[in-house]
Amino acid sequence: FPPMPRPITPADVPALVAVCGTTGLFGPDDLTAIRRLLDGHRPEAGPVALAEDAAGAPAGVAYFLPREMTDRTWELLM
Repeated sequence: FPPMPRPITPADVPALVAVCGTTGLFGPDDLTAIRRLLDGHRPEAGPVALAEDAAGAPAGVAYFLPREMTDRTWELLM
């Protein structure tokens, strides 16, 4: 079966920031912002952060939140 995304945990953050760094899409300042975003992530606040594992370690991340003034619309930010 393919891996299933799961909610992130605080222990995932360093590996997820490292994964983001390997994409070439984010500079050092961006990675600092991503670390702060994921460190401060609180699912009850609205945004959702999911990780996908490969070989027992986080290998991908998705971060999305409800789009304001819409009904059941989500915006994928990362």
